[in-house]
Amino acid sequence: GHDIGIRGIYIDGNGDKAGYAPELGPSTQYRGCNVLIRFVDGVFVDDLHSEFAPNDCLYITRCRRQWVQNCELHRNRLPGFTGRRADSTRNLLTCAGTLGWRPEFGDRSDYFVIQNIQAEDSEDLGVCIQFIQEPGVQAVISGPVIIRDITTRRSATYGTAIEISGTGANQNERDCVIISGITSIGDSWLAPLASILISQSSISVIASDLIIKD
Repeated sequence: GHDIGIRGIYIDGNGDKAGYAPELGPSTQYRGCNVLIRFVDGVFVDDLHSEFAPNDCLYITRCRRQWVQNCELHRNRLPGFTGRRADSTRNLLTCAGTLGWRPEFGDRSDYFVIQNIQAEDSEDLGVCIQFIQEPGVQAVISGPVIIRDITTRRSATYGTAIEISGTGANQNERDCVIISGITSIGDSWLAPLASILISQSSISVIASDLIIKD
């Protein structure tokens, strides 16, 4: 699909197994979530509010041209949590691309805009931005990555992370990464990782107004 928008979703009080589907396995790129968007060229998400969602609150995977804004995501950790569950990891917000470049996309550049997000009490990452190149497709026509006005609190591993990895020699770098107004409070308490992570495959990075607190 292409150019899909959703607005005004409220999640609260789901049971411990809400969005839990380990039988689907990693081959489907699905690990359990409450709102899932897959294989879409053009995603717009506005105003997602989650009080308790024990798996990924919002999981966008293998998509291009993502714009996510105005989300408040709280608590995907189950009571008594002391470490990541063996079957999977759980993030509050995951925005993972990309489909790669295909002829039907023409010359449209990929882009990511993630802004005005609050993420608190995550079992793993608060806000996770990922770029994973599929095998057998050309590298994407890389557009800007804009991450701004993000506040994360008490994420077990990373607060905000921009992760880039590949499955073959065609993996490109991400050009023009702009992050600003990022606040991390008490993140990375489970392991000595990073409150704010920027992958070494990012180039032309502009970072400003980053705040890290205990």
